Amino acid sequence: MIYYGAHGDDSAGNAYPDCSPEFNKAIGDAVFIGSGEQLKVDAPFVGFPKSEVVRTGLELNAPYHLTWSCYEGGDKACGTCGTCIDRKKAFEANGVSDPIEYA
Repeated sequence: MIYYGAHGDDSAGNAYPDCSPEFNKAIGDAVFIGSGEQLKVDAPFVGFPKSEVVRTGLELNAPYHLTWSCYEGGDKACGTCGTCIDRKKAFEANGVSDPIEYA
């Protein structure tokens, strides 16, 4: 099984077409066929908003301090790109602060 972290907010408005349920099905079918029916692809959060992904991770004690969302690069997340803003909002929606440091 191959898991990837696509979530519903990323596919909204076709911002990231590779995060849509349609892409997940298509790539899943291709990988399954191409692997001789040995591998499957799953995006368990494809229908969830980012806040629900964060909630699930908090319940599982995910090491969020080791994760990264920023598209700008650098030693610290920029805090101002779209993915940084979405990440901060997802943590705020769960009543907690994002554990990473921002530039």
